[in-house]
Amino acid sequence: WEGRKNVTAAASAGKPMAIMITVADDGPQGDGAAILKRSVEALHNDDKYEIHFIALVHTSATKIIPLLEYYGYEVHVTQDTVSASELRNPHYRNQAVKSGCCGLKELIKLEAFRMTQFAKVLVIDMDTLVTQRLDDLWDVDVKVAYTTDGFQTDSLQ
Repeated sequence: WEGRKNVTAAASAGKPMAIMITVADDGPQGDGAAILKRSVEALHNDDKYEIHFIALVHTSATKIIPLLEYYGYEVHVTQDTVSASELRNPHYRNQAVKSGCCGLKELIKLEAFRMTQFAKVLVIDMDTLVTQRLDDLWDVDVKVAYTTDGFQTDSLQ
């Protein structure tokens, strides 16, 4: 990674890191949240980073909250971040309401940008198994880094 330093600005700021999952609808995804958290904890069992596990839960998905709390997630409940009427571009608006599993609810991920109490927030799908330490992500000296879906089409371009 370009910009990687031995001691990053994020680590030296004294703020903790966060791994955030989002839950837009109730469903059988609780086991994925547990496996994700455990896989990170197993790799980061030292004191190099203070990592918080955040579950951002849409108001329509409240049945899963007790399970996420049991697993040790800090649960934050939120409403839709953006309404369809706020999307001025008609093409984006039409695509966004049917995008992903949950339409506009997918955009609750944008709440990560409001979590300024953390040095970095990694928004990750809860069905992810982390197999290597996250140091490269935590240590890169950039404000925003992201990936795109490998199967993404040009529907939003």
